[in-house]
Amino acid sequence: MPRPHPTRLREAAPQAPPETVIEARFKVVREAGRSRWRAFWNWVLAFFAAALIGLLLPPLWVVLQEVMAMMRGA
Repeated sequence: MPRPHPTRLREAAPQAPPETVIEARFKVVREAGRSRWRAFWNWVLAFFAAALIGLLLPPLWVVLQEVMAMMRGA
């Protein structure tokens, strides 16, 4: 399969950015969908995920130790 021809590029002349200045007052508003209920739900979900990991790691560690002991022939 033949190689495709390279695309030759050349540098464009630099263009000055527009010098338009917008004067406006900004008001900080809460992001859409980030209510206190949503923040609480995220905390609850993180708590249960941490609990699940904490409850599953010790039994998995014991199983891993048993498998390693079996492989060693002990």
